[in-house]
Order: sequence, then C-alpha cells, then structure tokens
Amino acid sequence: MRYTPTLYQETLALVRKAQSGGDAAIAIGALAGIGFQKANPTDPKFFEAYICGDGYNAVFLQYRYYDTSSPFSIQPDKNVFLVKHLGQDTVVDSEEIRFLDN
Repeated sequence: MRYTPTLYQETLALVRKAQSGGDAAIAIGALAGIGFQKANPTDPKFFEAYICGDGYNAVFLQYRYYDTSSPFSIQPDKNVFLVKHLGQDTVVDSEEIRFLDN
C-alpha cells in the first residue's frame, strides 16, 4: 500500500484534474485503479464514498452533486468532493473541492 500522506496528495491531484476538466467521472473512474473501495458515506449529504487504507491510516473520499438550475434557466451540476486523510483516531487533514460540470 502507498504511504498514506502520498496517497492523500495523489487523490487531491486526481480530484483537481476532474475539476480542471469539469467532469467528476475523471476522479470517480480512477479511484479503483489506485486501490480505493466503495464505502458508506459518513455524512448524509453525500451520495458516494470510497476508502483506501489499513484501518489506522486511510484516505476517505465522499462525493455528491446537485443541480444548480432554476426555472427557465438550465445550469450545470455542482460537484463536491470531500477528501480526508484519517489517522487512527483523528482527521489528519481534509480538503473540500467544488466545481461545476462543463
């Protein structure tokens, strides 16, 4: 398994790549390839969650999106990724990345 802080930075870079491309599927589609497995979201606002780690150190990613449209105004979806570096009993670091679909 990768060193967890490195995996955390790789995961953030992957989400930023999705952000620059305006497509959440860029990140979601690549997670399994770097060792992530589906998990249950810990926050009810999120639809999907993925984790990679050994139980003591892990990277936990949660994802959701929502429609920003209003009546008579079609707008792109807003994507929200919350990436956490988890220690044994604490959140070591976390970052939330938001962006609109292209």
